[in-house]
Formats: sequence, C-alpha cells, structure tokens
Amino acid sequence: MSIAEKLEQKEKINLVLGDYFLKNTGMPSRTVLSNLFYMNFPVERKELIADRNSFFNISQGFLDFGIGNRGILVNSIVQHYMGNSERISKFKKFIFSNRVKSIINLDYDVMLEKHCGEYVSKISFQNPEEEDGDRIRYYKCFGDVESPQELIVSGQDFKKFTMLSYYRKYIEKLKKEFQDRKTIFFGCDLENSDLIEFFTFLLKDLDSEKIKKIYLITGEKEYS
Repeated sequence: MSIAEKLEQKEKINLVLGDYFLKNTGMPSRTVLSNLFYMNFPVERKELIADRNSFFNISQGFLDFGIGNRGILVNSIVQHYMGNSERISKFKKFIFSNRVKSIINLDYDVMLEKHCGEYVSKISFQNPEEEDGDRIRYYKCFGDVESPQELIVSGQDFKKFTMLSYYRKYIEKLKKEFQDRKTIFFGCDLENSDLIEFFTFLLKDLDSEKIKKIYLITGEKEYS
C-alpha cells in the first residue's frame, strides 16, 4: 500500500522538501554545496573535516581555517543560487495540492517564492505569527538568499539557532506542525547530517505519542 493510499483522501499534511526536489529543479542542495566548498579546501585542511556530509561542518571549517570570512562565505552561497530554473512545474501538482498545509525546507533556494509565490506564506524568524491564512505556511528553517544576513550556515550559527530566544517562537510554531498533522519527507538525503541534527533537535523534547505519523519518500521508494 502506497503512502497516498495510507493517508485519508482529504487529510492535511506537512511536506519536507529534500535533495531530490533541488536536484530536479537545477538548484544546489546542501549536499552539493558541501562538495563544492570542500573541493576548494587546501589538501592539509580537508583531512581535518570530521563530517563531509554536513554543510554546517564544512562552513565552520571554512571560517576556522581562515579560508575566508563570513561575508565571503555568504556571498559565495548567494552566487550559487543566482541561476533561474523553470523546472518546478513538474512538482506543482504534488506540492500545491489542497492537502499540503505546511512546507519545510532546509535549503537556501528561493524557488517556490519566485515561481509560486501566490501559493505560499513564508514564516519569518522575527514574526512567526504573521502569515496569510489562505496560503501554505512555508518554513525556510536556515534562511534563504533573499535575506543573506539571516542565513544559518555554520555550526556556530546552528548552535545560536537552538539557544537564542530570537528563534524560540519560530521553533515552537514548527514543532506544533508535527503534532497537528502527518508529515512526508520528500526526497531527503538521510546521509545529510544537518537534516538529522535539525530534526533530532526539533522533535527530541516532544512526547512521541503526540507526534503524528512520519513518512519518507526517497527518489524511488516509500517508507513509514
């Protein structure tokens, strides 16, 4: 039985977008960014990177090793997303069905805002309660290139995200989504350490009985 068959016909869901979505729309995912930055590290520094699957880890190394400062790092990330892709159309029917109530994205792209802005209401760190109730709530958990100053790119940035009161209401609102309805992880890379670390942090303090069912769709298979 497929995930679609397991869910009730009119049941609302949360949708977590993963690498598969970015790969098929021509934008770099966190995994791709990790590889791009890692390739530019000096040979003697590469062996000091503990986790090549973590962009947080790669970015922190970029800063700690003096390869560049935060401004250079952020500007380079922005440049990688300057391309314009029109290949989002193949996903529209799935993503913007009347069943999706919230979309969660850990990448820095602005694909949905640029091409489908009429469907989504981006939830901001500063004012998470501000939203357009007629649109799908859209969480850009690590920020995006439209607001480079708010990007969460390094291990230190993520540590601040988990600790500072500035993000608390945003995090609590996001937690509630997992308690209110079932969630589908769509095409997520389970070797992406940042994804695992983020959702471990997000869900660890919640009563497991209150978290609704979570499903995983890779590029080829479905799990629940």
